[in-house]
Amino acid sequence: MLAMLVLPGIQKEYPFVKVRKLDGSFVLAEKPVFTWKSWYSGEFQSKFNNYIEDHIGFRDFLVRLTNQIDFSFYRVPHAEGVVIGKEDQFFEYDYIREYFGGDFIGEEIIDKKIRELKFLQEYLKEEKNIDLILVFEPGKASIYPEYIPNWYFKQVKSTTNSEVYLQKADQYKIKYIDFEKYFQQLKNNTEYPIYPQYGIHWSIYGMSFAADSLIRYIENLRQIDMPDVYIDSLVIEQHARRPDYDVANTMNLLWHLPEKQKLAYPVFRFEDNPQKERPMVMTVADSYYWNIFNTRIPKHLFKNEAFWYFNALVYPDTYIKKTRTSDLNLKEEIEKQDVIFLMVTKRFLYKFDWTFLNKTYNLYAPKSKYDQLYSFIDNICNDSKWFDIVIEKAKLKNMSLGDKLKEDANYIFRINDKKDFMILKGSEYYTEKIKGTPEWFKSIKEKAERKDISIDELILLEADYLFKKEYPELFSKHKAIRDQKEIVLNDPSLYARTDSIAKKYYMTFEEVLQIEAEKLIEKTRK
Repeated sequence: MLAMLVLPGIQKEYPFVKVRKLDGSFVLAEKPVFTWKSWYSGEFQSKFNNYIEDHIGFRDFLVRLTNQIDFSFYRVPHAEGVVIGKEDQFFEYDYIREYFGGDFIGEEIIDKKIRELKFLQEYLKEEKNIDLILVFEPGKASIYPEYIPNWYFKQVKSTTNSEVYLQKADQYKIKYIDFEKYFQQLKNNTEYPIYPQYGIHWSIYGMSFAADSLIRYIENLRQIDMPDVYIDSLVIEQHARRPDYDVANTMNLLWHLPEKQKLAYPVFRFEDNPQKERPMVMTVADSYYWNIFNTRIPKHLFKNEAFWYFNALVYPDTYIKKTRTSDLNLKEEIEKQDVIFLMVTKRFLYKFDWTFLNKTYNLYAPKSKYDQLYSFIDNICNDSKWFDIVIEKAKLKNMSLGDKLKEDANYIFRINDKKDFMILKGSEYYTEKIKGTPEWFKSIKEKAERKDISIDELILLEADYLFKKEYPELFSKHKAIRDQKEIVLNDPSLYARTDSIAKKYYMTFEEVLQIEAEKLIEKTRK
């Protein structure tokens, strides 16, 4: 007993046993600095206790032991978001949530994204001869729904982001690749698994089908002949290699879990022919692209290896020195390329492009004040914890997630940039305030009946009165823009011009109307 108590302390100070490190990213407690103030408040003791717990000898082994016991006896995984499915198929919850429509952000937000993509596809191809291609990666939950635990099916399956993205992509005639559909076809027609039992990404074997499709797509699109890729053989293994064991790795167990199926690992060989064409290719993608990147396909078939991981870190540059996309000149980087792939798996469709499209769109198209609202929606969606909170708030208020995202984005817009918000949506803000206050709305309704005018007309008059009273200068600007909009709407030539611009840039008529009204005001001031 004494040895058991003493050995961890000895291991901490003089490590005599090699202990396998835990997988994943952890922030361990730092040793606190002693002060009498922190001692008397108890803060030092608390922080020192956390430091000891995080740095005690054999800690990593003991964590694995605890995790193994809980999983083996109680099927409890100690890893964030991991779901143990039927027949021990491992999932991540976010894929299941997307499958049931739990993160559906609404048609309006998706429509905005796809319109930006459509403009960029046309503009970059016509003006720069650059092909921007959307790639829908599959999701394990939608490929293998039969392995999702039964209790999830108690909820009603509703509209999903992937369904609406595909619908909008077809509506706007977007160039895209649907690997979801392809993998559904492969599912029961391959000798080896296209998804590993303990992994969440396509298997290395499954990735080989996707990589081959991407190469052929580039060749057909650009009408070029690229170096060939050969699979000399398949190495068959009973135990998954690290990329195919990614979810189980995060659980930090003592031993490797038994696999029910053998996995295949292609041995690639690349043609070395300097006469064949190697295009410049940039890929903005999530972790699904790692399997392709690590095969060295980009190195051997492309002129470059540009992989913008979540549109944040740039690889392979980051291997040498941490390089962020924000460190680069976006316009220069885009215009170097022949092909740009925007690849996203179903789990991340709620954040979709990690702001890549909006930033690129703003380089080549006019910017509307409405873009500020959508930028705040992007901020929410790109912060996973914040997004999860908004989902819960939407449920509590019995609102759609899309409406709740817009409501919160409007609030942030108003707090962060009151001037632009009130100029854009001042009257609407007060109108919604009146309608959202039952007693106020009731009194307006009664007054409208007495005066024999419509409720909406009286609400607008009341809203304008309040707006003018609280923000007279902003009201005058808002009113001037509103008046200019009326001029545009009643002038056939101005209306036609506005409609033409909207169609050219795939903007809504209202977005362009705002821009045109602001321009007219600037002209009158000059």
